[in-house]
Amino acid sequence: MNLWFRLLWLLASFSFRPRLTPPLDVSDLAFRVWPLDLDTSLHMNNGRYLWRTMSKLRGATDFVVQEVGAGWPGAIAELTDHFTVDLAVVTTVGYDHGSAYDVPYSDVLDAIALEKGKLVEAVGPSGLVCLNADDLRVAAMAARTGARVVTFGRAESADLRAVDVGARW
Repeated sequence: MNLWFRLLWLLASFSFRPRLTPPLDVSDLAFRVWPLDLDTSLHMNNGRYLWRTMSKLRGATDFVVQEVGAGWPGAIAELTDHFTVDLAVVTTVGYDHGSAYDVPYSDVLDAIALEKGKLVEAVGPSGLVCLNADDLRVAAMAARTGARVVTFGRAESADLRAVDVGARW
């Protein structure tokens, strides 16, 4: 199962899980990375590839999970104008594709955050938005939606908080 799908499932099922009483209770989540979790699609996350994915669907389909990129100004709107978005996850705002935005380097992250926020805006009031509480630009996107917002990360303010994180090789 894809790692992103597992994360989405965890976030979507958050409300149905027993509540912890912080700070005394601890939840131990084990994640494994399988070979199929690797990015074999070579970042095919723009409109062209979403249309390709949609065209391959056969029969009735209840939902589609698709990574959507903010590779240039207007990239998100090209997709959200044509599809209903029920759940959005924004993990981070980084300098990827920053050269596509015609702004000074010091403003690139804000421009990309503005574009990624359009995905959050596209989620309807009955939808769910999952935001990384560790990235201030991402966390600020909560104000751009009327949907339910669940935050995740290591920040104290996160609804789903990662603590005592480690890695073994």
